[in-house]
Amino acid sequence: MQCKEECQVFRPIATFSQNIWRYQFPPFSSADELSQVFDSLTQETAHLKEKVKDILMGSTADPIENVKFIDTLLRLGISYHFEDDIKNQLETFFTSHHNLFSGNHHDLNSTSIVFRVFKQYGFKMSCDVFNKFKNTDGKFKETLIDDVRGMLSLYEAAYLRVHGEDLLEEALAFTTEHLKSLEN
Repeated sequence: MQCKEECQVFRPIATFSQNIWRYQFPPFSSADELSQVFDSLTQETAHLKEKVKDILMGSTADPIENVKFIDTLLRLGISYHFEDDIKNQLETFFTSHHNLFSGNHHDLNSTSIVFRVFKQYGFKMSCDVFNKFKNTDGKFKETLIDDVRGMLSLYEAAYLRVHGEDLLEEALAFTTEHLKSLEN
């Protein structure tokens, strides 16, 4: 009890700067004004959604480029607006283009993106599409080290592996090792 009277705690007084957000947001005088602003923004976004949907539906000539566009929508976080369209297009590509990677003309980046997008949407895509990036020893080609974008895409794709996909285990080890060496 005696300590309370004798011990005084020093507490500094804080002086905070003026609120920086005070004049950043326009004040709304009524709910009707707020509703009008919300409606105008909704109309603007609806117009933009239609534009993106037109681009999505119009880019079916090259399936690889279309899947890359879908990947862009995923990365931007707006793919949920177009889920049905994306699923329909991927289903069409998956069934009609069985040999999407039959030739060796697709680079590591494109192959990895397509593999990852199809796997993310639940399609059973074989990891054998990455065999063309291996040399005769069964190891990934050393020339891939210079393709940083492709290595990053392969690194991301490797995280969608399932049990028994040893090729993707090797890909993860390969990309991790070489991407860390680029970090320095």
